[in-house]
Amino acid sequence: KALFGVHPPGCDKPCPLCFQRLRSGVVRDLERQNQKKENVRLLEEQIALTKQLIEERDKALMEKRSQQP
Repeated sequence: KALFGVHPPGCDKPCPLCFQRLRSGVVRDLERQNQKKENVRLLEEQIALTKQLIEERDKALMEKRSQQP
């Protein structure tokens, strides 16, 4: 039986190549998860900055309108 489908054809027991492939796959998955977390963090930061910019813009517009005769 293949270990998680990483055995090369004809390989019926655990071997260094199989474990290396499995480990590489796990490492790639962890890297993807970390990149996804970083992307979400950056997106949340961008959303917060956009909200802040909109609030500042609206405040400036209100002040400008209140100063007009």
